[in-house]
Amino acid sequence: MIPSATSLGLARSLAILAEGRDNTAWGCLIAGVGNDLWRLSLHLSGDRNLAEDAMQETLLQLRDLAGRFKPHSENPDQDARRWILGVAANTCLHLMRRRGREQGRDVRAGLHQAADRSPAVKPEDAMEREETAALVRHELAKLPDPYRSALALHFLGEHDMAEVAGFLRVPVATAKTHVHRGLERLRQQLARVGVALSLTILAGMLQDLTAAEVGALPASVADQCHSLLEAARTPS
Repeated sequence: MIPSATSLGLARSLAILAEGRDNTAWGCLIAGVGNDLWRLSLHLSGDRNLAEDAMQETLLQLRDLAGRFKPHSENPDQDARRWILGVAANTCLHLMRRRGREQGRDVRAGLHQAADRSPAVKPEDAMEREETAALVRHELAKLPDPYRSALALHFLGEHDMAEVAGFLRVPVATAKTHVHRGLERLRQQLARVGVALSLTILAGMLQDLTAAEVGALPASVADQCHSLLEAARTPS
């Protein structure tokens, strides 16, 4: 059984994991943020198989990078949550970039087919919802940091500007700037592949990516995560 997340807290769990591979700390980590990690990975990737891979890579990253976490406010567990979700966003986006060339080719083919079927209709009306979401995700993954992380955390991670600023370690005003500039860069990238959108419509589309209910962390994914972490913990 996974221990209660409150038995250690996220910050303490990371501190313990920085020193060794403690099963209780792993359990508290997964209990505390597992559902959020799954939700963020699925919102970002739009694909359950890719989300599972991103979850596994994220947990390995957390195992290896736990010692880098340093609380910087009076609420270390909140700092830990922001840091963990930031690691998850970056890990998922990097994975998407590695696999994005084939995805982008397929998405652009779908876009051209939609345009051929109805050339007089606006692209955002002509494309299937999945094609639109896949293209937005593909171009988002190509953005440079800090814009990529700022958009992912704010729109897909559903964090407010203060929380985005906490992860990026910048003032709130700077986090807002990263989000606005990131949206503009994303709009420009989409325009280059034939989709002209206003910033308002694009922001709404990013928010729509989180509209689907993804549910709690599937038991199969939790089992895979525990197995993976246990295997990584055991010396070869």
